[in-house]
Amino acid sequence: MAQLNRRALLRASGLGLLTAMPLLAACGSAATPAAPPTAATAPAAAKSTTASNAVKMPTYLPLSIAPPDLAGDDKIEPGYFAFPKTKQQTVTSTPITGGGEVSVMTWNVTGPIAPLESNTAWQEINKVLGAKVNLVNNVSNSDYRTKLATVVAGGELPDTIYIPATPGGQSAPFAQFPDFLERSAADLTPYLSGDAVKEFPNLAAIPTRAWKSVTYKNKIYGVPVAFPLVPGTVLWVHQEMLDGAGLVRPKNTDDFKSVLGALKKPDANQYGIGASVQGADTTSGAFDLGMYSAFFNAPNNWKADAAGKLTRSFETEEYKAAVGYARDLVAAGLYHPDSPTFNQVSVRTNFVGRKYAFVNSGWLAAAIQYWGGAQTQTPPGKLDIVPPIGVGSARGSFYTGTQLFGWSMMKKAPEARVKDLLRMFNFFAAPFGSAEYLLINYGVEGKDFTFDPDGNPVLTAAGKTNVNSLWTYVVQPPQVYYNATKPKDFATMMQAGAKAMIGVGIDDPAAAFYSETHAAKGSIVNQGFLSAMGDVIAGRRPMTDYDGLVKEWQSGGGNQIRTEFELAIAAG
Repeated sequence: MAQLNRRALLRASGLGLLTAMPLLAACGSAATPAAPPTAATAPAAAKSTTASNAVKMPTYLPLSIAPPDLAGDDKIEPGYFAFPKTKQQTVTSTPITGGGEVSVMTWNVTGPIAPLESNTAWQEINKVLGAKVNLVNNVSNSDYRTKLATVVAGGELPDTIYIPATPGGQSAPFAQFPDFLERSAADLTPYLSGDAVKEFPNLAAIPTRAWKSVTYKNKIYGVPVAFPLVPGTVLWVHQEMLDGAGLVRPKNTDDFKSVLGALKKPDANQYGIGASVQGADTTSGAFDLGMYSAFFNAPNNWKADAAGKLTRSFETEEYKAAVGYARDLVAAGLYHPDSPTFNQVSVRTNFVGRKYAFVNSGWLAAAIQYWGGAQTQTPPGKLDIVPPIGVGSARGSFYTGTQLFGWSMMKKAPEARVKDLLRMFNFFAAPFGSAEYLLINYGVEGKDFTFDPDGNPVLTAAGKTNVNSLWTYVVQPPQVYYNATKPKDFATMMQAGAKAMIGVGIDDPAAAFYSETHAAKGSIVNQGFLSAMGDVIAGRRPMTDYDGLVKEWQSGGGNQIRTEFELAIAAG
């Protein structure tokens, strides 16, 4: 998947930091996980997060050393109108008391990091931590899952390993994952469960929901890389394009179709909406089917009845209606005609250029690009987020996530080593505005960054190669909404959008549970169905194929995945 280079984007736009953002999830998609060659086993109730005898989640103690201008909570991120003036230190003693070296495996979405010998930011991180941090198997996110499978199969594990969440929010990247953790990973339950986490206050500020997805076989096996409850894509709009055409925001799906039609001006190369639909690794998939299924109130992957029986979204009339709706929009020519060839970069670039008024696109990284792009247009754009719409007078919905982008585990080690590494995680989880946060995200003042007249940190030429977002894929704090360009307007827009979406949010009841079949081949099973839906929506297959495709999904692994999730949920 084409990735936005976060640092390059910041350099090009002159924008400040939103926060250290996972770009892949911000794009609203995840690459298909590469599984080591293991066979699927019988379903196992590997998760344990809800029963009365389940492991106690870490006590949630929100931490805000820099009071926000817009207050947040465990579901809504706070907003800042300026970068905090006071940079408080949250780690007052050397985290790694044993010294020596620490091997860290994580992925890199930013690009090459300057070597340690010349990297003042990395050197200072090592100095503060009290050990030499070695980045091992440091590869791009597109190659990471393959490398992860190779490292796991080889048996020689680094001290800490980043585990990316897989499509659908699941935190198991390959088959037989709980067994691997039991054999190889340190059990962090004694150090993090309940009030024990208070020894690591920055970790205690991570919302409870995120911890549930790093819990297997009634044990906590890792520390989350926190992410908003708004997990992926949202509907962005150039409000100035609507205003110029005398149009109002759509309130339901009929309005939306009418507005798209009114905006269509082929002679001017202007359309209502654009998308990238080349495959599962794009922002929109089958012409924004995920968004439309939420508008039609289909389940967020699964829904559970009172007896615990699960129904997949594909199996509902609401989802089928969403497919029909998307098909109608495409048949009416309301999408930009280049949508089938757009990739993630081109679909965003053309939205910034006002080739279309709407795009269903990423949340955090996209916000930086779109916000900056809107300011450079003539006249300036008026960017906004469209709250979920529904059918007729019904209220639409939004699919919430697990507040987890990924997580870091550590290999089995003596207690002293485990606590050293937990203190290191606590350092990387330092909150927005702290001295540690500034170091991790901007490096050393005077060498890697300077402050502009408004107090915003700006990377120097050296900082652009020394500072790398890969550190935020070890552990990171909860996000915040901040941008150096019109920070009040930006934070207000982002938080208002988040509140509107979470206000109609629906959860996936299986998100924090484990299915062996899902881990082994869930991406293949689900993508087969979604690819077929892309053909139906594009008019390459008839709508009458729908019911047969659902049956193929059921027999091809969907029913087995359902059974395993039901057993896991019932076991708690």
